[in-house]
Formats: sequence, structure tokens, C-alpha cells
Amino acid sequence: MLTRQTYIEGTSALTIPSPIWNAAIYCRLSVEDQSLQESGSIQTQRAMLTDYCQQNGLHIVDYYIDDGVSGSTFKRPAFEQMTADIEARKINTVVGKDLSRFGRNHVEAGMFRDRFFV
Repeated sequence: MLTRQTYIEGTSALTIPSPIWNAAIYCRLSVEDQSLQESGSIQTQRAMLTDYCQQNGLHIVDYYIDDGVSGSTFKRPAFEQMTADIEARKINTVVGKDLSRFGRNHVEAGMFRDRFFV
């Protein structure tokens, strides 16, 4: 278990467990987005998000990738698997390029965020 030391004046060291962030990396590229530059590609999203997790001490549990699937629906295979893994408590953090990767409808994407993480 990861721990960090906290010192309280006049006492001995107290070991407090650090939170363990079990992360899902979510990547999506819709058919409409496939004409974008390299920065919008699945490979680039995956590399960028992997680097972010490694630099910030997040444990990557799995990659959830919906390639060529529109963000206008939440009925996407990888998204549904990720949701099931959140409910099963396999992951407690989701990392994505931006909110539009979760869905084009920002209200529904916000509801997803509120349902699982707030």
C-alpha cells in the first residue's frame, strides 16, 4: 500500500494511507472525427493519457476504446463496459482527453459524471 508520512507537532509520525487511484483510460474517435489531424487519433489519445496517468501516480486498470463510434449515444461497447467496471468498483477514476470524448451531449455527460463521481 502506498503511504505518506504526516508529522504532527509533539507526536510521533503518523502513517496515513494515500488514496489509490484505479484509473480507466477512455478514448473515443467517431466516424465524423476521423478526418481530424493526428492529435485526434486513438493512438495519440492513448499515449497522451497513459503519460498523464504515469506522471500523476494513477494505476491504469484498463483501456476502454470506442473507435469509429458516435458520441451522440451512450450505447457504446467500451463505454458500457467501463460503466459496469465503475459499478463493480474495479475503477474509481476515469481519464479522458476532454468531456466531448464521453459524449457530444454535455448535459448527459455531466449526468454521467454526477452519477458516478460526485
